[in-house]
Amino acid sequence: MADQKIPMTPKGAQRLKDELKRRKEVDRMKIVRAIEEARGHGDLSENADYSAAKEAQSFNEGRIKELEGTLALANVIDPSALSGKKVVFGATVKLTDTDSGEEVVYSIVGEHEADIKKGLISITAPLARAAIGREAGDTVTVKMPKGGQREYEIVEVFFREVADKGQCHSLSNFSTSIPIMPEMNRQVRQDARFDEPDSELDRHASDVIQACIEVLACVASSGHPDLASWRPWRFLI
Repeated sequence: MADQKIPMTPKGAQRLKDELKRRKEVDRMKIVRAIEEARGHGDLSENADYSAAKEAQSFNEGRIKELEGTLALANVIDPSALSGKKVVFGATVKLTDTDSGEEVVYSIVGEHEADIKKGLISITAPLARAAIGREAGDTVTVKMPKGGQREYEIVEVFFREVADKGQCHSLSNFSTSIPIMPEMNRQVRQDARFDEPDSELDRHASDVIQACIEVLACVASSGHPDLASWRPWRFLI
């Protein structure tokens, strides 16, 4: 039986390739040098540095084999090239908890790139498994790890390039680092201009507002089609 393919996004695959390259070309040589240096310290049976270096070498080589195996089975899927109404791998899904009304947004990604804090959930996660094949208006039920269950309504399904939500672009490089919505990018810069503050309080207020604009600009850069003309920073100035 052929090995099963492992779905992942282009960014997830690139992250694994970068780690593999680093472990082969950088970490491997550092560990070899550490082993040679530790050998010069004398008796290897009581040489803590040598034992630690050999342990690091074993871990590094094991991780290299793991990465090579994962990449050999990689099925790279670009979410931004997908479309449709149903939830599939790569989809970004907006859901509402039917009990609390809380709204959450998750992108379904590969098991090796999931990060719940960044809104990225694994294709193998219970919520993702329950949502696959469903569409907006459907309700899904998920069993909770500590018992009980939670019900969500799928509000929206859309596709975009999966972004690393843990890293926000600063306003200073916003228009050059984000290729989408150039009109909005220019407007952010125009709306973000402040007069010279007259006092320490004014300077503090200016800094706070500037920070708010950067956060809003980062959110707007998510690529959602409804955000092309979204200009909430107008209310801050």
